[in-house]
Amino acid sequence: MKETVVVIFGEESEWLQRFAEALRERTKARMKVLLFAEENAARIYLTEKPVDLAILPEKMAEDFSALTETLYFTEEERPEDDSALYRYRKMSQHLKAIEAHLGRDAEISGSIRAEVHAVYSPVRGAGQTAAALILAQLLGERGSSLLISTERYSALPALLSREKEGSLAELLYFAHVKVNVSEHLPEVEEREDGFSWICPAPEAEDLRSAAKEDWDYLIGSLRAGAAARYIVIDAGDGAADETWLLELADRIWMPLRSGGIGLHRERAFCERLEREGRTELLSRIRRFSFPATEELKKPLDCRQLLHTAWGRYLRGLLREEEM
Repeated sequence: MKETVVVIFGEESEWLQRFAEALRERTKARMKVLLFAEENAARIYLTEKPVDLAILPEKMAEDFSALTETLYFTEEERPEDDSALYRYRKMSQHLKAIEAHLGRDAEISGSIRAEVHAVYSPVRGAGQTAAALILAQLLGERGSSLLISTERYSALPALLSREKEGSLAELLYFAHVKVNVSEHLPEVEEREDGFSWICPAPEAEDLRSAAKEDWDYLIGSLRAGAAARYIVIDAGDGAADETWLLELADRIWMPLRSGGIGLHRERAFCERLEREGRTELLSRIRRFSFPATEELKKPLDCRQLLHTAWGRYLRGLLREEEM
Protein backbone atom coordinates (compact mmCIF):
# COMPACT_ATOMS: atom_id res chain seq x y z
CA MET A 1 0.00 0.00 0.00
CA LYS A 2 1.29 3.48 -0.91
CA GLU A 3 2.58 5.49 2.02
CA THR A 4 0.66 8.71 2.67
CA VAL A 5 2.96 11.71 3.17
CA VAL A 6 1.89 14.72 5.23
CA VAL A 7 4.07 17.84 5.52
CA ILE A 8 3.52 20.31 8.38
CA PHE A 9 5.17 23.72 8.70
CA GLY A 10 4.37 26.81 10.78
CA GLU A 11 5.82 29.35 13.17
CA GLU A 12 4.36 27.89 16.37
CA SER A 13 6.89 25.07 16.52
CA GLU A 14 6.04 23.68 19.98
CA TRP A 15 2.28 23.54 19.31
CA LEU A 16 2.84 22.03 15.87
CA GLN A 17 5.18 19.43 17.39
CA ARG A 18 2.36 18.33 19.70
CA PHE A 19 -0.06 18.40 16.78
CA ALA A 20 2.20 16.17 14.67
CA GLU A 21 2.66 13.75 17.57
CA ALA A 22 -1.10 13.54 18.06
CA LEU A 23 -1.58 12.91 14.36
CA ARG A 24 0.94 10.08 14.43
CA GLU A 25 -0.23 8.52 17.68
CA ARG A 26 -4.02 8.79 17.47
CA THR A 27 -4.65 8.20 13.79
CA LYS A 28 -4.82 4.60 12.67
CA ALA A 29 -3.84 5.52 9.11
CA ARG A 30 -0.56 4.69 7.37
CA MET A 31 1.09 8.08 7.27
CA LYS A 32 4.56 9.61 7.10
CA VAL A 33 4.41 12.88 9.04
CA LEU A 34 7.20 15.36 8.26
CA LEU A 35 7.39 18.37 10.58
CA PHE A 36 9.61 21.23 9.35
CA ALA A 37 11.02 24.04 11.47
CA GLU A 38 12.41 26.09 8.54
CA GLU A 39 10.30 27.51 5.69
CA ASN A 40 13.11 27.04 3.15
CA ALA A 41 13.38 23.34 3.94
CA ALA A 42 9.60 22.89 3.68
CA ARG A 43 9.53 24.66 0.30
CA ILE A 44 12.37 22.51 -1.03
CA TYR A 45 10.61 19.31 0.00
CA LEU A 46 7.21 20.35 -1.36
CA THR A 47 8.74 21.38 -4.68
CA GLU A 48 10.82 18.26 -5.18
CA LYS A 49 8.93 15.40 -3.47
CA PRO A 50 5.42 13.95 -3.91
CA VAL A 51 3.17 14.90 -0.98
CA ASP A 52 -0.42 13.89 -0.25
CA LEU A 53 -1.24 16.73 2.14
CA ALA A 54 0.52 19.91 3.31
CA ILE A 55 -0.54 21.84 6.42
CA LEU A 56 0.96 25.31 6.03
CA PRO A 57 0.49 29.01 6.84
CA GLU A 58 -2.34 30.42 4.71
CA LYS A 59 -0.19 32.42 2.26
CA MET A 60 2.20 29.51 1.75
CA ALA A 61 -0.76 27.15 1.24
CA GLU A 62 -1.86 29.32 -1.69
CA ASP A 63 1.59 28.90 -3.27
CA PHE A 64 1.37 25.11 -3.20
CA SER A 65 -2.36 24.44 -3.65
CA ALA A 66 -1.81 23.61 -7.32
CA LEU A 67 0.80 20.97 -6.44
CA THR A 68 -0.87 19.16 -3.56
CA GLU A 69 -3.84 19.11 -1.21
CA THR A 70 -3.35 21.88 1.38
CA LEU A 71 -4.83 22.87 4.73
CA TYR A 72 -4.01 25.85 6.91
CA PHE A 73 -4.75 27.03 10.44
CA THR A 74 -6.83 30.18 11.03
CA GLU A 75 -7.53 32.33 14.07
CA GLU A 76 -11.25 32.56 13.21
CA GLU A 77 -13.96 30.12 12.14
CA ARG A 78 -14.38 29.72 8.37
CA PRO A 79 -17.15 27.12 7.96
CA GLU A 80 -17.40 27.82 4.23
CA ASP A 81 -13.72 27.01 3.64
CA ASP A 82 -12.90 23.28 3.58
CA SER A 83 -9.17 24.02 3.66
CA ALA A 84 -9.29 26.07 6.87
CA LEU A 85 -8.56 24.49 10.26
CA TYR A 86 -9.80 26.68 13.11
CA ARG A 87 -6.80 26.92 15.44
CA TYR A 88 -8.81 26.53 18.69
CA ARG A 89 -10.84 23.45 17.87
CA LYS A 90 -10.26 20.21 19.74
CA MET A 91 -7.46 18.04 18.41
CA SER A 92 -9.96 15.28 17.59
CA GLN A 93 -11.81 17.67 15.24
CA HIS A 94 -8.57 18.49 13.43
CA LEU A 95 -7.88 14.80 12.96
CA LYS A 96 -11.34 14.22 11.48
CA ALA A 97 -10.78 17.04 9.00
CA ILE A 98 -7.47 15.51 7.95
CA GLU A 99 -9.05 12.06 7.59
CA ALA A 100 -11.68 13.61 5.35
CA HIS A 101 -8.97 14.88 3.01
CA LEU A 102 -6.85 11.74 3.02
CA GLY A 103 -9.43 8.98 3.31
CA ARG A 104 -9.47 6.35 6.04
CA ASP A 105 -7.22 3.82 4.32
CA ALA A 106 -4.01 5.66 5.10
CA GLU A 107 -1.75 4.18 7.79
CA ILE A 108 0.93 5.79 9.86
CA SER A 109 4.66 5.13 9.84
CA GLY A 110 5.68 7.79 12.33
CA SER A 111 8.62 9.42 10.54
CA ILE A 112 9.65 13.01 11.25
CA ARG A 113 12.30 15.36 9.87
CA ALA A 114 15.86 15.03 11.07
CA GLU A 115 16.75 16.42 14.49
CA VAL A 116 19.52 19.00 14.48
CA HIS A 117 21.92 19.14 17.45
CA ALA A 118 24.48 21.94 17.64
CA VAL A 119 27.52 21.78 19.92
CA TYR A 120 28.87 25.21 20.77
CA SER A 121 30.82 26.85 23.56
CA PRO A 122 31.97 30.47 23.98
CA VAL A 123 34.69 29.00 26.22
CA ARG A 124 37.89 27.74 24.63
CA GLY A 125 39.21 24.34 25.65
CA ALA A 126 35.88 23.10 27.07
CA GLY A 127 35.79 20.01 24.82
CA GLN A 128 33.47 21.23 22.05
CA THR A 129 34.82 19.09 19.20
CA ALA A 130 35.14 16.02 21.44
CA ALA A 131 31.54 16.53 22.54
CA ALA A 132 30.39 16.77 18.91
CA LEU A 133 32.25 13.56 18.03
CA ILE A 134 30.82 11.69 21.00
CA LEU A 135 27.31 12.99 20.36
CA ALA A 136 27.39 12.00 16.68
CA GLN A 137 28.43 8.46 17.64
CA LEU A 138 25.84 8.16 20.41
CA LEU A 139 23.03 9.37 18.15
CA GLY A 140 24.37 7.08 15.44
CA GLU A 141 23.50 4.18 17.73
CA ARG A 142 19.85 5.24 17.56
CA GLY A 143 19.73 5.98 13.85
CA SER A 144 21.91 7.42 11.12
CA SER A 145 23.76 10.60 12.13
CA LEU A 146 25.72 13.17 10.15
CA LEU A 147 28.52 15.28 11.66
CA ILE A 148 29.38 18.69 10.24
CA SER A 149 32.20 20.90 11.54
CA THR A 150 32.21 24.64 10.85
CA GLU A 151 35.53 25.35 12.54
CA ARG A 152 38.08 27.27 10.47
CA TYR A 153 40.91 24.98 11.59
CA SER A 154 39.16 21.72 12.41
CA ALA A 155 40.92 18.68 13.86
CA LEU A 156 38.37 16.26 12.38
CA PRO A 157 40.46 15.25 9.32
CA ALA A 158 43.21 14.10 11.70
CA LEU A 159 40.78 12.15 13.87
CA LEU A 160 38.62 10.47 11.21
CA SER A 161 39.40 8.54 8.04
CA ARG A 162 39.13 10.34 4.74
CA GLU A 163 38.89 9.04 1.18
CA LYS A 164 36.96 11.67 -0.78
CA GLU A 165 38.32 15.05 -1.84
CA GLY A 166 35.09 16.99 -1.44
CA SER A 167 34.35 19.12 1.62
CA LEU A 168 31.82 21.40 3.24
CA ALA A 169 32.92 24.12 0.80
CA GLU A 170 31.26 22.27 -2.10
CA LEU A 171 28.00 21.85 -0.19
CA LEU A 172 27.95 25.55 0.69
CA TYR A 173 28.37 26.36 -2.99
CA PHE A 174 25.41 24.14 -3.90
CA ALA A 175 23.41 25.84 -1.14
CA HIS A 176 24.36 29.27 -2.50
CA VAL A 177 23.12 28.44 -6.01
CA LYS A 178 20.02 26.74 -4.53
CA VAL A 179 20.76 23.21 -5.74
CA ASN A 180 19.45 20.28 -3.70
CA VAL A 181 22.38 19.66 -1.34
CA SER A 182 21.26 16.14 -0.38
CA GLU A 183 21.77 14.92 -3.95
CA HIS A 184 25.46 15.87 -3.74
CA LEU A 185 26.06 14.54 -0.24
CA PRO A 186 27.47 11.16 -1.43
CA GLU A 187 30.25 13.07 -3.21
CA VAL A 188 31.67 14.44 0.06
CA GLU A 189 30.33 12.21 2.84
CA GLU A 190 32.69 9.91 4.75
CA ARG A 191 31.43 7.03 6.89
CA GLU A 192 32.66 5.86 10.29
CA ASP A 193 30.70 2.86 11.58
CA GLY A 194 27.28 4.16 12.71
CA PHE A 195 27.73 7.77 11.67
CA SER A 196 28.97 9.82 8.73
CA TRP A 197 30.82 13.11 8.51
CA ILE A 198 31.65 15.88 6.05
CA CYS A 199 35.24 17.06 5.79
CA PRO A 200 35.53 20.72 6.90
CA ALA A 201 36.23 23.41 4.31
CA PRO A 202 39.99 23.69 3.66
CA GLU A 203 39.93 27.50 3.41
CA ALA A 204 38.49 29.76 6.11
CA GLU A 205 37.11 32.11 3.44
CA ASP A 206 34.86 29.33 2.12
CA LEU A 207 33.04 29.50 5.46
CA ARG A 208 33.28 33.24 6.17
CA SER A 209 31.87 34.20 2.77
CA ALA A 210 28.72 32.09 3.21
CA ALA A 211 25.63 34.16 4.02
CA LYS A 212 23.01 33.25 6.59
CA GLU A 213 20.63 32.13 3.83
CA ASP A 214 23.33 29.75 2.55
CA TRP A 215 23.60 28.08 5.97
CA ASP A 216 19.80 27.99 6.26
CA TYR A 217 19.48 26.34 2.86
CA LEU A 218 22.30 23.87 3.53
CA ILE A 219 20.93 22.52 6.81
CA GLY A 220 17.33 22.76 5.61
CA SER A 221 18.11 20.74 2.49
CA LEU A 222 19.96 18.05 4.46
CA ARG A 223 17.14 17.89 6.97
CA ALA A 224 14.44 17.69 4.29
CA GLY A 225 16.36 15.20 2.17
CA ALA A 226 16.44 12.61 4.97
CA ALA A 227 20.23 12.52 4.76
CA ALA A 228 20.27 11.29 8.36
CA ARG A 229 17.97 10.89 11.33
CA TYR A 230 20.25 13.22 13.30
CA ILE A 231 22.48 16.10 12.18
CA VAL A 232 25.22 17.19 14.60
CA ILE A 233 26.91 20.56 13.98
CA ASP A 234 30.25 21.30 15.60
CA ALA A 235 29.44 25.02 15.51
CA GLY A 236 32.91 26.51 15.43
CA ASP A 237 34.20 29.90 14.41
CA GLY A 238 33.90 29.43 10.65
CA ALA A 239 30.52 31.02 10.03
CA ALA A 240 30.45 34.82 10.11
CA ASP A 241 27.99 34.52 13.03
CA GLU A 242 27.82 31.30 15.03
CA THR A 243 24.25 32.04 16.11
CA TRP A 244 23.07 31.41 12.55
CA LEU A 245 23.86 27.74 13.14
CA LEU A 246 22.41 27.70 16.65
CA GLU A 247 19.11 29.02 15.33
CA LEU A 248 18.84 25.95 13.10
CA ALA A 249 19.26 23.52 16.00
CA ASP A 250 16.53 21.76 17.96
CA ARG A 251 18.99 21.31 20.85
CA ILE A 252 22.20 23.18 21.70
CA TRP A 253 24.85 21.42 23.77
CA MET A 254 27.20 23.86 25.50
CA PRO A 255 30.29 22.42 27.23
CA LEU A 256 31.77 24.84 29.78
CA ARG A 257 34.69 25.00 32.17
CA SER A 258 33.94 25.60 35.83
CA GLY A 259 34.70 29.09 37.14
CA GLY A 260 37.36 31.50 35.99
CA ILE A 261 37.31 33.39 32.72
CA GLY A 262 35.00 30.79 31.16
CA LEU A 263 32.15 31.93 33.40
CA HIS A 264 32.50 35.50 32.12
CA ARG A 265 32.61 34.39 28.47
CA GLU A 266 29.43 32.34 28.85
CA ARG A 267 27.72 35.23 30.66
CA ALA A 268 28.73 37.69 27.92
CA PHE A 269 27.32 35.36 25.24
CA CYS A 270 24.00 35.02 27.07
CA GLU A 271 23.80 38.78 27.63
CA ARG A 272 24.24 39.32 23.91
CA LEU A 273 21.26 37.07 23.14
CA GLU A 274 19.16 38.86 25.75
CA ARG A 275 20.04 42.28 24.31
CA GLU A 276 19.01 41.09 20.87
CA GLY A 277 15.71 39.73 22.19
CA ARG A 278 16.63 36.14 21.37
CA THR A 279 15.90 34.57 24.74
CA GLU A 280 14.10 31.67 23.02
CA LEU A 281 17.49 30.52 21.82
CA LEU A 282 18.68 30.34 25.42
CA SER A 283 15.91 27.87 26.23
CA ARG A 284 17.39 25.33 23.80
CA ILE A 285 20.80 25.27 25.51
CA ARG A 286 21.91 22.36 27.70
CA ARG A 287 24.96 23.51 29.67
CA PHE A 288 27.39 20.97 31.10
CA SER A 289 31.00 20.54 32.22
CA PHE A 290 32.92 17.37 31.42
CA PRO A 291 34.38 15.56 34.45
CA ALA A 292 38.12 15.76 35.01
CA THR A 293 39.93 12.69 33.70
CA GLU A 294 43.47 11.59 32.85
CA GLU A 295 42.23 9.56 29.85
CA LEU A 296 42.23 12.52 27.46
CA LYS A 297 45.89 13.35 28.04
CA LYS A 298 46.98 10.55 25.70
CA PRO A 299 46.04 10.32 22.00
CA LEU A 300 42.78 8.45 21.47
CA ASP A 301 41.00 7.06 18.44
CA CYS A 302 37.68 8.88 18.05
CA ARG A 303 35.79 5.62 18.71
CA GLN A 304 37.55 5.26 22.07
CA LEU A 305 36.01 8.54 23.23
CA LEU A 306 32.73 6.72 23.80
CA HIS A 307 34.36 4.59 26.49
CA THR A 308 35.97 7.43 28.42
CA ALA A 309 34.50 9.33 31.35
CA TRP A 310 33.44 11.99 28.85
CA GLY A 311 31.61 9.46 26.69
CA ARG A 312 29.81 7.94 29.64
CA TYR A 313 28.92 11.39 30.96
CA LEU A 314 27.39 12.56 27.67
CA ARG A 315 25.50 9.29 27.30
CA GLY A 316 23.97 9.98 30.71
CA LEU A 317 22.92 13.48 29.63
CA LEU A 318 21.18 12.06 26.57
CA ARG A 319 19.27 9.62 28.78
CA GLU A 320 18.16 12.53 30.99
CA GLU A 321 16.86 14.34 27.90
CA GLU A 322 14.54 11.41 27.19
CA MET A 323 12.98 11.45 30.66
